[in-house]
Amino acid sequence: MDVAVNARRGAEIETDALVVNLFEGEKPGEGALSELDQAVGGGLSRLVDLGELRGKLHEVAAFIPDVAS
Repeated sequence: MDVAVNARRGAEIETDALVVNLFEGEKPGEGALSELDQAVGGGLSRLVDLGELRGKLHEVAAFIPDVAS
């Protein structure tokens, strides 16, 4: 397994797994994550809306986009 740190926008990176940060109170549909959220069909925003992702310290949430769409 190769691990790389990259400063490119998440929606531009082809990878099997991508780790991104979301701070408490931040909305993925706004700011730096908005392009990535759009690329995954608003899935990150849905996690926030459902309370599955709040951006709290040590919180981890997994999101697997529907790659068939």
